[in-house]
Amino acid sequence: MGRDALSIGYLPLCDAAPLVIAKEEGVFEGLDLDVTLRQGKSWAHIRDQVAFGDLDAAQMLSPMVVASALGLTPTKVSFATAFGLNLNGNAITVSNALYKEMQDVDPWAFDARPVTAAPLQDIAKRRRERGQTPVTFAMVYPFSSHNYLLRYWLAESGLHPDRDVRIIVVPPPDMVRLCESESIDGYCVGEPWNTLAVHRGIGHQIVAGAEIWPAAPEKVLGVRRNWLDDHEDIYLRLVRALIRAAKILEDAEAQDRAVSYLAKDAYIGLDERHLQRSLGSAAQKQLRPMFDGSIAGFPWHSKAAWLAAQMVRWGQASWTADVVDAIASSFRTDLFRVAAEAEGIRFPLVDHITEGAHDEPWPLDQASASIAMPADRFMDRRSFSASDAEAYVESFDVRVVRGRAPQS
Repeated sequence: MGRDALSIGYLPLCDAAPLVIAKEEGVFEGLDLDVTLRQGKSWAHIRDQVAFGDLDAAQMLSPMVVASALGLTPTKVSFATAFGLNLNGNAITVSNALYKEMQDVDPWAFDARPVTAAPLQDIAKRRRERGQTPVTFAMVYPFSSHNYLLRYWLAESGLHPDRDVRIIVVPPPDMVRLCESESIDGYCVGEPWNTLAVHRGIGHQIVAGAEIWPAAPEKVLGVRRNWLDDHEDIYLRLVRALIRAAKILEDAEAQDRAVSYLAKDAYIGLDERHLQRSLGSAAQKQLRPMFDGSIAGFPWHSKAAWLAAQMVRWGQASWTADVVDAIASSFRTDLFRVAAEAEGIRFPLVDHITEGAHDEPWPLDQASASIAMPADRFMDRRSFSASDAEAYVESFDVRVVRGRAPQS
């Protein structure tokens, strides 16, 4: 019996490491999968290729799956996932010019951690009064953790992301070029595109996504929901392969190998030194993606609900009665548990936890065996419960609610 042939899309990012190491080290083949990895041009490109069947599966932004379940994407195709490729791995980088402006406003702006957006209040006001171009940040896609973490960071300092600054969409590999040309003042993106700006001396990475929320969901293995219905066995083998890849990536030496693979022209095509701040034995903790299969791999409904809450907070969606059902049908915890049991790893027995409630690592005992969970406190020390999501959104001073004027 031959191997099942599959095309899987990805973007040139360090958190594609599970897919790349599974390909380069024969993990897919070990489960009778003949996988071709195909690089996309942007997240919209990846979305459309999966939606129209040009790709069988893809590294996909976790909020993209939520948005599709809520009917918010232009293709109106619903995606599903049973595996999270990673948590965290993003950062916010600002241009040299904006960095200096922030220092001029507050000479101690970069001494505290996490760095806040407070100095931007004066800068945004001054630009507005002078009729200048507003402070402009780029992120990778409207339905992305990058967008929501950037907005969370701005709003926590009282800035309105849709009024005080301008936020635009830019594919990850274009961020550094646009920052260098001063077309944008900063951006939120995954690695290595923050480090590249630092190494080229054109920007400063000022805050990691993990400093905003240490347990933010990032990429998932996304497929069309109807494809999953027809190919559940193949998808389960894909998930099992990526559980194995995540296990491999727990080792720093394996991450060093992943750096060497990703540096190839076929993947990211940059010198290895630009990748080492987020992967490998020399990686900085706050930039390192979490690949742990039992934690990052599990498709948490509570994280999906937080993402849905951000869509409501920023006027992309409104609460409907079927949000819970939409999440349950797209974030397939049942399939993850089947794959995890086959691979002999621990798995949660609950779909929801209270997000952001822990300053320190903590044990999840509602699991096949206790799982050591990471600290997950939001930078503003709020917590999120999916059962109280609407009140959570309404509790913020800075928000947009669909059909209402911006409030601040």
